[in-house]
This record gives sequence, C-alpha cells and structure tokens, in this order.
Amino acid sequence: MKVLIVENDPKSALELNGILVKNGFEVAQASSVKNAINTLQTDLSIGLIISDINMPESNGFDLLKYLNNNKMHNDIPILMCSETGDKESVLKSRRMGARDFIIKPINPDILMEKIGKILRPKSAPRVMVVEDDEFILEILEKTIKREGFEVVAVSSARDALQELEKEKVEIIISDIVMPGMDGLELLKNVKTNFPEIRMLMITGHSGRYGKESVMEAGADGFISKPFKNIEITRTIQKLIDI
Repeated sequence: MKVLIVENDPKSALELNGILVKNGFEVAQASSVKNAINTLQTDLSIGLIISDINMPESNGFDLLKYLNNNKMHNDIPILMCSETGDKESVLKSRRMGARDFIIKPINPDILMEKIGKILRPKSAPRVMVVEDDEFILEILEKTIKREGFEVVAVSSARDALQELEKEKVEIIISDIVMPGMDGLELLKNVKTNFPEIRMLMITGHSGRYGKESVMEAGADGFISKPFKNIEITRTIQKLIDI
C-alpha cells in the first residue's frame, strides 16, 4: 500500500518516511495541501494519508475538507498529526472525518499501532445495495467494498427479494424511486419478513419523500441525493452499532 505523507517540515517528513518504508509501505510525499491534492489527482494508488495540521497557507483541516467534498477521494483514510494534542484539534479532526490522531514527535510503535487499526480488515456485515441507476450502483458498490464490506448489488427491489431468499445480509441500502416495486414497498416487505435487517433509504426526491415520513415507515436511516461517499460509510457504521 502507498501512504501519502503531507508534511512541510523536512525532518518530520524524513522520520515518517523512514518508519513507513521500514515497515513495508510505499511512500509518496507532499510539502503542502496543494501538492497533496495534485498527488491524489494523479496517483490513484494512495491508500492512506498521514497529514500534519499546522502548515503554511492551507492546513490539514483544509485537506480534510477537500477529501469530504471530493467523491473520488473521500473514502481514503487519513491520520492527522500535530505537535500539540489539544482537545479542540483532536475533536475537530474526528468531526471532519479523520480516522485517528497522533502527537509529534511520532513514536514508531504508536504510529504502526494506529495504522494497523485503521487498515485492519473489519469484521463487518454483508451489505445489499438496491439501485436502478447503474452509475450510482457502481459508485455505492465500490465505496462500500473499499471499506471492507462484502456487497450484494442488485438493480431492482424484486431482484433484492429474490437474493434475500439465497443470501443473508444485515444491511440494505435502497433507492426509493425505482420502476416496478419501489423502495418503500421493499422496505415494508423486508421489515415484515426480515425484521432484523437494517435499512438505509436514499432518494433524489427528498421534497416528495421526507426523512420523517420515511423513518416512520420503518427505515433505520435516510440520506438525500446527491450524497457524499463518507455519508454512506458513516451511516453504515451507525447502523452496525445499533
């Protein structure tokens, strides 16, 4: 796996590089957020980012904001670092999607422990995605698989019900507006016959299908389109914790 180090201090960057290479990682380096974004746009093999918070011009929080707003990169895990571990910085990093936080000077053992935790394969449930739009179905499938989940992808509610007779799943992500049987009909059927399955409903028609009414119909979660990939993965994690 390739790790992108975003660090403007040459000494810190060299230390990080040495630790990562020693532990078998391939490394790319950027001395600013701008350079980091350029690297992400040209190198699709980046699987983890380690970023300092305090940098001139744009800082680590700006990088987190970029990742959150970019569908192509917002599922890359990021580990933030800083010379100070003040509570505000740690909480802000977490709120903005950072997987963890480490204080400088970096202890190699603590760093590898945190990286191992971030990259450790998850013991996660199987997720079914029901979406008639082929493009969105592919995005959802790739995003969820990248998080370590096994995915069953189907393009209609009727196909979903057929698969449920053969496949055990714990979470279903379903569009609401679909030809034939719609997502709300699927929701009702699943909650009647498979009440243990948690259902996340998504729609591009939030004016017609409001969150309150969909949740009252039995959904366990609701997201409006266009969605961010990180919204999907965070909501799945919440459903796992229910």
